[in-house]
Amino acid sequence: MRIRSLVVTLAVLLATAGSAHAKSAVQVTPDESVILINKTVGTQQWVLALNVDVDTLTGNVFDTSGGAATFFACDVTWSDDGVFSDVSELQGQTATFVCSVASGCAALPCDPGTQWHDIGSVSPLPGSFFLP
Repeated sequence: MRIRSLVVTLAVLLATAGSAHAKSAVQVTPDESVILINKTVGTQQWVLALNVDVDTLTGNVFDTSGGAATFFACDVTWSDDGVFSDVSELQGQTATFVCSVASGCAALPCDPGTQWHDIGSVSPLPGSFFLP
């Protein structure tokens, strides 16, 4: 049930990207390979890391009123060739995602083979979603 809830929430986040964009904190790492995004969507906090060098989006989401985090990992495909000399080139691009989700690992060693669940493709996002 929790995985289904995350899938619905991820779809809502992606569908409302424009309205969430103005309220978010964004930072780019010094080497410009990773964009760090922190967004509040309703009562949920989304913490994202977009790696433009390896085309991945990873992060977690949790309810600010309490509860465990749900983690996600996505492969990203860009509408253009996906090669950027500067992160500002994300403007005008569209990102599509194929994702997996997992609950928190209760004890080490974590078993990614049983804890991660493929949810497939999710709604595309404009590249501007990841920019300040």
